[in-house]
Amino acid sequence: AAMVVICAVCASAETYGDFDYSVLDDGTVKITKYIGSAEKVEIPEKINGKSVTSIGNYAFEYCENITSVTIPDSVTSIGVYAFEYCASLKSITIPDSVPLVGPGAFSNCTNLTSVTIQNGVMYIGNEAFANCTSLTGITIPDSVTWIGRYSFGGCTNLTSITIPNSVTSI
Repeated sequence: AAMVVICAVCASAETYGDFDYSVLDDGTVKITKYIGSAEKVEIPEKINGKSVTSIGNYAFEYCENITSVTIPDSVTSIGVYAFEYCASLKSITIPDSVPLVGPGAFSNCTNLTSVTIQNGVMYIGNEAFANCTSLTGITIPDSVTWIGRYSFGGCTNLTSITIPNSVTSI
């Protein structure tokens, strides 16, 4: 008799191009690890017909070649330290589909000069942009209500930040 093992928690890891991914219980896809070496990375909106909704914890950590990443509107979650230590990353746009920029998501991206946070993002996690020493200015959109601890800590060249009235907690 065949034995069937069901595991609700452990999604199987698969590979699509330069991405390792898992299919989640809801049928959507989480990027679990970037395994390529490209400078410009475009995260796919769909993998095998399934929507890419999540960038996993540490998925792009230490990807030091990447200069730009395009995040599709299908993404609703950016995990903790997802892009930490992407030392060559110069610009990033957080789409309005992402309510929370995960804790430490872009920390230690020392060449990050351009951050666009689209209206729709509500929370900026603790240490989200910590030690982004090339960041000189940022505008927080009206949708943001919470800016976490040390979100811009160590951003030694940050000279301009616009915080809207919608922010009720820093």
